Amino acid sequence: MKRISILLLILYAADLVFDSVLGKLGTAPTRYITKGLLMPLLISFFIIEVKDEVRNAGMLSVRVICLALIFSFIGDMFLVNSNVKYNFAFGLGFFFVVQLCYVFFFYHTKPFAKKNANFLFITTLIILAYLVLMNYIFWPKMYYQNFIGPVIAYSCALGLMLLCAINVSNSRRLNKTAVIFLIPGAASFVASDSMIAANRFYFSTSRPLPDYYTMGTYCLAQLLIVMGAIRIIKRKPRE
Repeated sequence: MKRISILLLILYAADLVFDSVLGKLGTAPTRYITKGLLMPLLISFFIIEVKDEVRNAGMLSVRVICLALIFSFIGDMFLVNSNVKYNFAFGLGFFFVVQLCYVFFFYHTKPFAKKNANFLFITTLIILAYLVLMNYIFWPKMYYQNFIGPVIAYSCALGLMLLCAINVSNSRRLNKTAVIFLIPGAASFVASDSMIAANRFYFSTSRPLPDYYTMGTYCLAQLLIVMGAIRIIKRKPRE
């Protein structure tokens, strides 16, 4: 890892801490800067790590990951103050695209195979059970706020993203990368979004979960997925 990459990771962690402190104090204009710096720092880290070794065959993957992080940045900006009318809806929309980008990247890395059908079926059932449970718990306030359609659509994209990340572990060549980086990253994304949904549709203004819970798991998710993507892109063309 290059020295500048290490510096960017340190800045990423420091910015997360600073943003979490501001989040604990309440939404402030300064958070547009601290939260807004997170994804640009991660994009810079990603590009620096892959630019010297990436092959032409890997350029599509590089573009997809960059696109996911750019849309994440835009979504972050809308969610700095999600109480403003339409901000939450726009944020949800941009992160829907983010999940589709990650679905494409994971599936492009390792497509579904018939020999893994039983494993994928059981994994799908587990993910579906979790998503159904969450949507059932949040349903009353989702209905009241007219968010049933968007949230269910996003849940499906999020669940598919996790399934595709888990499927990468079926590759012998990439099993270690999937287990160490991709699966924990995807699971952290699910955890972060579940807490955001809980704050919006369950706890509301009573006793919401601290912002540093959602931001910590979110930033960990993005970092782990990017770290895994770097290792995949630097390797030989996919199987």
